[in-house]
Amino acid sequence: MSSNGHVHGQAQPVENGTTPLLTAPDPSVPPDIAPASAAYPRRPLDIEPTSAHLQDLLDAIHRLDQILEARLPAPGLEPRSAHYERSALPEAQPPPWSDPRRAARVAVCCLGPFRIEVDGRRVDDLPPVKARSLFQYLVSRPNRLVARETLIDALWPDPDAQAAFTSLKVAVHALRQLLSETVVRDAGLAVVARGNGYALTATDLWLDIDEFQRRCAQAHRLDAGGRVDEALVEYTRAAELYRGNFLEESPEEWVLVRREGLKDHLLLVLARIAEIALAQADYHTCIARCQQLLEHDCCREDIYRTLMQCHAQLGQRGRVRRWYELCTRTLRAELDVAPELETEALYQRAMAGKLSTPSAASRSTALGHVVALARSAPAPGAP
Repeated sequence: MSSNGHVHGQAQPVENGTTPLLTAPDPSVPPDIAPASAAYPRRPLDIEPTSAHLQDLLDAIHRLDQILEARLPAPGLEPRSAHYERSALPEAQPPPWSDPRRAARVAVCCLGPFRIEVDGRRVDDLPPVKARSLFQYLVSRPNRLVARETLIDALWPDPDAQAAFTSLKVAVHALRQLLSETVVRDAGLAVVARGNGYALTATDLWLDIDEFQRRCAQAHRLDAGGRVDEALVEYTRAAELYRGNFLEESPEEWVLVRREGLKDHLLLVLARIAEIALAQADYHTCIARCQQLLEHDCCREDIYRTLMQCHAQLGQRGRVRRWYELCTRTLRAELDVAPELETEALYQRAMAGKLSTPSAASRSTALGHVVALARSAPAPGAP
């Protein structure tokens, strides 16, 4: 060690006179640590480095490198073992409306709590209830002319025609006021009157329901073409976009049909993700997606069967019994029916340890249902 406290061979002054940078490993550091530290950028030290300081720093870097290597799977690894303990669902992702890669200035989310953002800032000063409903109706059909009579039937189904017409004009005025405020004035949104109707013009809009339907359609196309791994990525992205039912806080009748249609797509997306996971022996992911699906439709007997099969493959017969009992009780309470013979037979085989993985025929049948729904699905933006 030199008189100024530097370790010889460890730090060299840079030409501009700033704090020295680490340039060489400590000879006392074991060889298996040096490669890990070499992978990280050199940074100025705020203290005079000593051999003890350097050793502590390299030890910490080595431990961090080991943690990162454990978290990131190496290329070419086989699917995870059925006994691999991990969180079955993907880690929480930032909401899509905060994604800086998305260039649209206006983001509107109708899945789950209603939300508007302009340039990344949430718009909290929403218009009165009817003006908000008008905006929600029009924004779910951007750049499409909607007749006044259609709007009145959807938003004011009961009052007399003259009162409803006046209420529509008041709602349009309130909505235009919101859209003309500073926060959204230059964002490309406007309510325009054309002929006997209104339209919401949107030149720079990202809408979650359109994105959800686009992801679903793309996943179905890839799946039908046999590109299952690529389809799985799109299915997963679609599922992440679904943060709740369409306009979940709205009790209005016009919302219900669209809400149920979008929910049907979600159920097929979750079922297909679970099916792919089951075929890959990724039982934990399959279980998590099945549970997520049952939150939206508790009477799906086929999903209870899949859960029983997953737990049987994991050797968890107690869980098999629990899901069978829940299936039986739910079907009796909700539909006043008993489980199907297929469910009873699978339960008996599972408890006896005689289950096998699903057949190719059953997977093909399920995929056929997915593709059929995709072909009948409306295009993004359709009512």
